[in-house]
Amino acid sequence: IISQKMLLRTFFMIGYFASWSAYPDMGYSVDQLDPTKLSHVMYAFALPSKTGEVFLPDPEIDYGDTSDGILRGNLGKLWKLKHKNRQLKTALSIGGEDGSANFSSIVASSSKRDKFISTSISLMNDLGMDGLDLYWEFPKNEREAKNYVTLLQELRIALDIYKIIKGEKEKYLLS
Repeated sequence: IISQKMLLRTFFMIGYFASWSAYPDMGYSVDQLDPTKLSHVMYAFALPSKTGEVFLPDPEIDYGDTSDGILRGNLGKLWKLKHKNRQLKTALSIGGEDGSANFSSIVASSSKRDKFISTSISLMNDLGMDGLDLYWEFPKNEREAKNYVTLLQELRIALDIYKIIKGEKEKYLLS
């Protein structure tokens, strides 16, 4: 759901940044993104485990060395981009082509959905992001699709409650 302020824009320029793009052999870095030309950056990908827990698979590339409490790595650079463009929105993208295998069992179980929702919101908050982007390739049948809708509905409710708890003015993004 989009805020009224965001509706005033004529378009959105949304980009995905794949965490592995920053590996030395890939040669691309978050700080090469131009934050003045983007409205949203989706950071790809966090993964859902078999139990529903959402986690980042490569802490070194995602966080860097945080022994002194400072966020580095891709996410530290993404945080700096947000300071260059205060209107830039970021979302944690969960799943992807290689990270979709567990969605089917997660959406079918209320306890796994609960774990997915709580850990994804916690991670989103810890990273200072503005929302979540679910990237499931793809529900295989009508039952999975209905269960996916249930997850999205429950996640939207949880994000709205979290917004109230945090005292935020804008809704958290969900795509």
